[in-house]
Amino acid sequence: MAKRLLKYVLVFCLLMGVKALGATAVRAEFVVDLYGGLAKTENGEVEGQLRSVPFSGSPVTTSKDLKEDAKFKNAFTVGGRVTYWTQTIPWLGVAFDGSYFKADAKNANVEIPVYGFSLLMMMRYPLFPNEQFPQGRLEPYFGVGPEFALGKSTVEFEDDDGKTKIKENMDGFGVDVRTGMLWRLHRHWGIFTEYRFTYLDMSDDGIPHDYSRQDEEGSREFENLGSKLTTHHFLVGISFSF
Repeated sequence: MAKRLLKYVLVFCLLMGVKALGATAVRAEFVVDLYGGLAKTENGEVEGQLRSVPFSGSPVTTSKDLKEDAKFKNAFTVGGRVTYWTQTIPWLGVAFDGSYFKADAKNANVEIPVYGFSLLMMMRYPLFPNEQFPQGRLEPYFGVGPEFALGKSTVEFEDDDGKTKIKENMDGFGVDVRTGMLWRLHRHWGIFTEYRFTYLDMSDDGIPHDYSRQDEEGSREFENLGSKLTTHHFLVGISFSF
């Protein structure tokens, strides 16, 4: 269900983006935003797996599943966004967003840095427009689109056999939804506050590594990590339009 929803969001955003970019605008408006704030990642489960696949001899593949319940700390999130608006469809825009935060557990050794990149369909509504601010002095807005993320994660699992530490490059795909309010201080400058919701299904590609163990045991070792991150971001920022 989640994958189907993400596909619908992606197709919708691409269609609206093509429509906005294809419009014959009298004057395009570009907006650059920089923001920072609080990231609250919901508690979740981090999964790991160790697999040993022999090169020859016994066809048996051994596998060990690992799990860690992570209670994530509040973290700092930063990012930037570039938005394109047209005059013919002044309430509709397309944005590219880049951001960073780290999901760091307070009850276990779990660190998942998230470098996220989003393609967003943006919508806005002008309030209190005048000659100086034709798009409104106060501007509520909404954005939605797919997000791709990556980062090198470190997770230490603990079970009856002791501790197992796994470091892997993880990537993920998910959805980015945000809403905010922009207050224009000047024709080109403004400040805004924003709530952002992100959901990411993070995993690694399972590439084999640790070749020393291959020589000693005659097998190829695989390590896998996976986690679903649901994060609420509370942001403030500055905006420059030109």
